[in-house]
Amino acid sequence: MKKRYSIENFILDPLLIVSLLLKLGFNETINIDTSITFLSLEQTQQNDLQKFVNNTLNKVAEKVGSKLDLSLVECKYVGKFSLELPKWFLNINGHNLEATIKEAFPQLSRYHNENDLKNEIVKNILRELPCFTPIEFLETFQKIQNLA
Repeated sequence: MKKRYSIENFILDPLLIVSLLLKLGFNETINIDTSITFLSLEQTQQNDLQKFVNNTLNKVAEKVGSKLDLSLVECKYVGKFSLELPKWFLNINGHNLEATIKEAFPQLSRYHNENDLKNEIVKNILRELPCFTPIEFLETFQKIQNLA
């Protein structure tokens, strides 16, 4: 069963947004103590990662509006852990998602062009923290490779 609406819902995964905000030094934006750094994020406990993701999603949800499906879906990651993400995030139109995230986190507006934010996440965050890759994202590319 397909859990996410589009490729943007994978690349703009809230854990990856958390990672980028930490890398840029914006801990306070998502209520993360400054003792947590981008480099230490990989060793962070799953329950703390869930808290960071929830803080991030709450800020994005404020910009999305009302009538959100808050039911949770377990999402697995390459690093052999899972987080619960709300259905509204997984099913939001991918083209609107980036703009909504930038509205929630104006610090990310530095990525002006449409693909800049997604490129930053793929080139830098996923490369440095591959354990934070959503497993479905990896499986999708494996299926594509098998078709070739």
